[in-house]
Amino acid sequence: MRQFRVHRIDSLKQGATGFLLVGGVVLVMITSVLMIMFAMGGVFRGTYSRDPLSGKITDAGTLNFVPITFVFFTLGIVMILGAVLYGLFVSATERSGPRRSHPVKVLAKYAFNREGNMLVSAWEIEGCGNPRFYVRLDFGAEMGTLECECSEQVFNQCGEGMTGMADLQGKWVGSFVPTIGSQFRSEYIADDALPPRGR
Repeated sequence: MRQFRVHRIDSLKQGATGFLLVGGVVLVMITSVLMIMFAMGGVFRGTYSRDPLSGKITDAGTLNFVPITFVFFTLGIVMILGAVLYGLFVSATERSGPRRSHPVKVLAKYAFNREGNMLVSAWEIEGCGNPRFYVRLDFGAEMGTLECECSEQVFNQCGEGMTGMADLQGKWVGSFVPTIGSQFRSEYIADDALPPRGR
């Protein structure tokens, strides 16, 4: 079994986006139930405490808590919208930015079809119409690994286990030039490279 460490900033962004989305959904669900309960309880309490002469409600009961729950309900909606809009922004701008060359190691290569299913075998990729090609690159101890999209030509140039120079713009690999006999310090550590226990 092999282990690798994902890109720190990329992992943090994904975690924060997921937390906002899930937290917003949970907050909306809880506050929706609370608002219904407080509103119903307040209506019953108001009807029970109504002044028989003037018909005025003297005690709204739990109806007073509805504005507070509505504030948290709105906060949940804002969290959901923020996570969705940030995801759309990242998706739209992940190919933008300055072009830079990095020494990398190709850990894996795969493609996705229109349904979002991962394709690994060559015959699956060849038989698929308009797949999206991806490579997972190891940038070393400082940056960790990152999943990047590329064209079919670059995908065919990348071989699993190869080291070389990758030209990146955001998360788009514009080119990959393999090198031979180069030393690459990687976070991709094989178990057999670890020292045995007890030493």
